[in-house]
Amino acid sequence: MNRLFLDRVMDCIYKYKMIAEGDAVLIGISGGIDSITLLYSLYFLSDKLKCSLIVTHANHGLRGEQSDREAEFVKRIAAELKLPCIIEKIDVLRYMNEKGLSKQAAARELRYDFFERASKKTSANKIALGHNADDQAETVLMRLLRGSGASGIAGMRAVRDGKIIRPLIEIKRDEITEFVEEKRLRYVEDPSNLEPYYLRNKIRLNLIPLLKEEYNPNIVDTLRETAEIIRDEDEFLESYCSTILSDIIQSKGNEAIEIDVLKLKNFHIAIKRRIIRIVLKMLKGDLLKISVVHVEEILNSINKGFSGKSLNLPDGICVLYEYDKLKLFREAEVEEEAEVRFDIPLKIPGETILSAPEYKFIAEIISPVDFAAAGFSLRNKFTAFFDMDKLKGALRVRNRVNGDIFHPSGMKGSKKLKEFFIDEKIPRRERDSIPLIVSGDIILWIVGERTADYGKVDKDTKKILKIEAIKGN
Repeated sequence: MNRLFLDRVMDCIYKYKMIAEGDAVLIGISGGIDSITLLYSLYFLSDKLKCSLIVTHANHGLRGEQSDREAEFVKRIAAELKLPCIIEKIDVLRYMNEKGLSKQAAARELRYDFFERASKKTSANKIALGHNADDQAETVLMRLLRGSGASGIAGMRAVRDGKIIRPLIEIKRDEITEFVEEKRLRYVEDPSNLEPYYLRNKIRLNLIPLLKEEYNPNIVDTLRETAEIIRDEDEFLESYCSTILSDIIQSKGNEAIEIDVLKLKNFHIAIKRRIIRIVLKMLKGDLLKISVVHVEEILNSINKGFSGKSLNLPDGICVLYEYDKLKLFREAEVEEEAEVRFDIPLKIPGETILSAPEYKFIAEIISPVDFAAAGFSLRNKFTAFFDMDKLKGALRVRNRVNGDIFHPSGMKGSKKLKEFFIDEKIPRRERDSIPLIVSGDIILWIVGERTADYGKVDKDTKKILKIEAIKGN
């Protein structure tokens, strides 16, 4: 037995604390050389590790009878080693069409889903995969070419989420080949690995051999070691940003997250980028299809002050920057926000109910004596007072219409309502939902914002109209 090879595998397991005594390890086996090496390595080391092993195989069914033969091959190997085996056939093509994914992405998602379900079924607490150092180098180059940030260039984690482990991640492919030949282990060849159509295969078959021959014969080790350094620094940055995140996020829901841009601007550009990535992942669930370009577009909108600018990102994620707030949300939310129009009479005295947006308005007539006695206790953004005798037109509750003019109390002259909203930094998407109290065509009150100069209470006022707005019925 090649003890040196197994010692290296064991060193990797110890280094990353992959397996503890009593662990149940589910091994994902394709039947190829890497997964077979992983299976036999863990089999030979299982007594020393004091762990149990379960073999699993996802039959993608992409090569017809050949796929079925590979499944039977894995089943025989498991039987020879007297290990439990779970095999499941998955419909990659159907899933690919349903989700709009590439064949590779669809197969990967289904495979990981199968591993998760199989681990729950068998109570396995670890899932071992056969990725090696060459796979890591290919991943680093592939993500670099696609414009990934530090998290992507850091490559695959040796341990992910405390469950998925990669015991061969520091072992090169030629070492694996030597081990398999020495032990005369059987495995199956995947012909798709030799097809130069996919980016990973192009990197494996063309780019890495060129880099080895012309630039650095140790390029695989160099890329793996570089990825490890970046990964350590990336994990520190992620941890730090997680501690400051709660102070930067203003609101958080399943469909939308809002960031305080003024607070975000205080941080170094590296922190800003990471915060954006973390928030995107929180909302989207992953960072697939999100590149450095998308993050930089968001930051450019903030830096250049493009208030009102919106961006559309992959998988239906939208970003809107308005007045020192950055809102990231799912596209579905926009579809649900149909235009709201309302225009109803205000009952005086009495209650007026507005259903969308939800408001209740309570109107009553009070005397100047009552008004003076209450002093400033009645005065807030959602309570307004007017001289009833000065109001000539019918009082109504409506939202804005084109051409609205507003004369704010305490200011000389009037301005367009649109200009008032802009000056007050009221986001565009909220403007149609703000109730206006009007007398005829004159705006008396922008609810929650400002009252008008028209109809204001003075020393000659005899009857005072008090209107209280309660948000949410």
